[in-house]
Amino acid sequence: MNSGTTPAIFIRGIGAAVLGLALVTAPLSAQQMPQQQQQQMPPEVQEMVEEFQEKQQRLQALSQQALSENPELMEAQVALEEKVEEAMRAIEPETDQLIERLQAMQAEAQAAQEAEDMERLQGLMTEAQSMNQRLQVAQTQALEQDEIQQAIEEFQDDMMDEMLAIDPEAEELQERVEELGAQLQAAGPPM
Repeated sequence: MNSGTTPAIFIRGIGAAVLGLALVTAPLSAQQMPQQQQQQMPPEVQEMVEEFQEKQQRLQALSQQALSENPELMEAQVALEEKVEEAMRAIEPETDQLIERLQAMQAEAQAAQEAEDMERLQGLMTEAQSMNQRLQVAQTQALEQDEIQQAIEEFQDDMMDEMLAIDPEAEELQERVEELGAQLQAAGPPM
């Protein structure tokens, strides 16, 4: 799995906080947008999207199974996440405070939405975007560090070994997902 891509395992706290805030504040029309975009795609691109999503789901299920069947791999994932978080804190000393604030903002956004206080909701979204940008910069810089990249590659290799033990086609599946991802990226707007 030495593809040069970063696995989507990093920074659960950041991802959960930002995703939670986005879900609370997303209007219905924005939630329908991906489906509308998909309907406007040429049929061959739509087929690629569907294949990509199906294969990506299979890969995700395989990785979850590999983690659940191998406690050492799960420990390695946690250790890797902690290493990335530690590097982020060195880059952005307020990482923990930013994550905590993002998590607290979820309830505030929910309350603002229920009260139909769009001004407050917009203010929260602006604040969240700013904090998320700071966290993304720190995460990107952390992931560029040689030590982190080496740890990621080792984890990816171990993960792929476990996935191959479960499904001998896992590597081919991963390669196809990467190929489809590159084709879709070249085809136009994000999914």
